[in-house]
Amino acid sequence: MFGIELEIKTKLLLLACGMGFIGFLLNSALPKQLTYHFPREGQDLSFSYEMPRSHVPLAPAVTDAGGLMPRKKIVAASSPESSPKSEAPAAKPATPPVTAKPAAAAAKPAVDKAKAAQIARQKALQQKQASEAAARKRLNVQVTNTQPWGKSVDDDEPVNPPVVAMPYFPPVANPDVNRNDKPQDDTDLTMDPSTWQALLQTHPTAENVSKFLQAHHQGKVADEVFYAIAGVLIQDRADDRRKAGLALLAGTPDIATFEYLVMKGPSFPADVQPQLKAILSSYSTTHIGILAQVLATEKNKQILIVALTLAQSAVAAVAASAQTTPGGLLTPAQPTGAHASPLKSALQAPLTSLGKNSDSQIASEAKTILAML
Repeated sequence: MFGIELEIKTKLLLLACGMGFIGFLLNSALPKQLTYHFPREGQDLSFSYEMPRSHVPLAPAVTDAGGLMPRKKIVAASSPESSPKSEAPAAKPATPPVTAKPAAAAAKPAVDKAKAAQIARQKALQQKQASEAAARKRLNVQVTNTQPWGKSVDDDEPVNPPVVAMPYFPPVANPDVNRNDKPQDDTDLTMDPSTWQALLQTHPTAENVSKFLQAHHQGKVADEVFYAIAGVLIQDRADDRRKAGLALLAGTPDIATFEYLVMKGPSFPADVQPQLKAILSSYSTTHIGILAQVLATEKNKQILIVALTLAQSAVAAVAASAQTTPGGLLTPAQPTGAHASPLKSALQAPLTSLGKNSDSQIASEAKTILAML
């Protein structure tokens, strides 16, 4: 009987030891960070887990002083009674209060800058509009004649004289009159050089050419600007622009134009050389007074030689026309009578002066022409 009781106790003891060993194994197998809180009666279950520290270095902004991730605790929602009370954060040292500026005072500089920028933009826009209005006012040129060059308005017959191979323009004013005697003012003629050039290049009509000639005669366009624009038009490939440039030279017979034709004329394209020579030859016929002024005042030998050649042509032409009288009788081949008087009175004085010139070629040609008078 005693042996049976001892055997039972031994089995129970072994069973208890086995259960304890199993519990020990289970307890050692689970992470130490996991903790089970068995709720008491009337309390909810709460579960907490502490993440293990990582040994991988992270950015300084997300790590603590040791280079490891800060410890974080994720706590499941629980009742107020079961959740542990969080410790109160350490009090920060007191800092002296900073007196904040009113919001209106802080925003005032930004408002002032925005207002100043808006005012500046408005002023710039007003100035731009004013300049554009002034430019439109200066460019108030009415284009009234868009007919092709060399054609009349009513028919297709050319209006150019058949004996002169150049565009014909009636003179705006007497070119021999001193330019100080200005005609009536015209506000449409007050334009800057670039505006004049743009106008004549886009609309090289007879109306605009006449306006440019009038502005030049009134002194509103300087000689260098006038001849520069004329040269640009003559060198243009467009036929109407070339004719406009030739018309500018033909419509301004004076000493400056004569010098320009002699010095710059040979550099122009070959297809306009006949027209340039025709304009230059007009100084021996219709502009003999200007030719006499060139002979009296010119110092350039090249220009003087051309002027003497034209003067000789003029005298020879008058002599040829005086050989035959209306009755058919031949007369001596010297310019006499009414034909010779204007020519002689215009050329005799400058030719006499040139006959005493130190240059032998100039003096010889001048004496030859004097002998023909």
